[in-house]
Amino acid sequence: ARDGRHCMFAWVKKVWKKFVKAYTAFSSDDVPGFASISPQISRDGLKRKCRILFVDDEVVDLIDDLRREGFSVDHDMRGDDISNIEKGCFDLVVLDYRGVGKKYGNNDGLSLLKAIRRVNPAIFVLAYTSANLPPAVSADFYKSVDGTLGKDEGVADSIIRIEEALRASLDPARLWGGVLASLAITPGSKAAYELEQRVMKAIHAGDREKARLALGQSVGAVDSTVMSALVEKLVDVAVGAVLAV
Repeated sequence: ARDGRHCMFAWVKKVWKKFVKAYTAFSSDDVPGFASISPQISRDGLKRKCRILFVDDEVVDLIDDLRREGFSVDHDMRGDDISNIEKGCFDLVVLDYRGVGKKYGNNDGLSLLKAIRRVNPAIFVLAYTSANLPPAVSADFYKSVDGTLGKDEGVADSIIRIEEALRASLDPARLWGGVLASLAITPGSKAAYELEQRVMKAIHAGDREKARLALGQSVGAVDSTVMSALVEKLVDVAVGAVLAV
């Protein structure tokens, strides 16, 4: 009986905590922004939620290793079609420098990277580097990516790096920055603050539909599949993180 009372008390305490959080979110004039949310996504969660795209003109053995671990991975050997990136189908792009993206310019991976950033400003990109590519040759490329993955790294270290990148790709503050970029709203502006407040109040209340609606009022005029994907991902990750606390 004592154990039963203890479990009941713990349940009531948890429910009360969520109620107070929801009430505070809607009654307060100011709520924490997306930067305050730190989702804890498990390895299995990454496998369920995320898709990875390798863009490399050579066979990549690491792809098979990742697939055996249960990750969803596609391989594009040319980089001539970024429509699925534009649609928000991927969470991480692992991008080679040589021999890809010729359709978008003569600067190898850099031209392709610029095209990717135009259609999907929030996507996380790792430079897939080799020892025979001096940084001086591709300085602008390295400056424009979110991180690097060495081709000569071991399988275990490479998978750890991929997991780190996937978690970073789901950072709510990063996704929010992508939404603002797509809407041409300046971060830190009054418009950005007011929109973030409307969305965050709904998120702190655990109301996914209201959060989508708050975003939808601004997003409605933007005909973009990547925007729709960004909104869904942002709301899903942010609400999940808030409710897990």
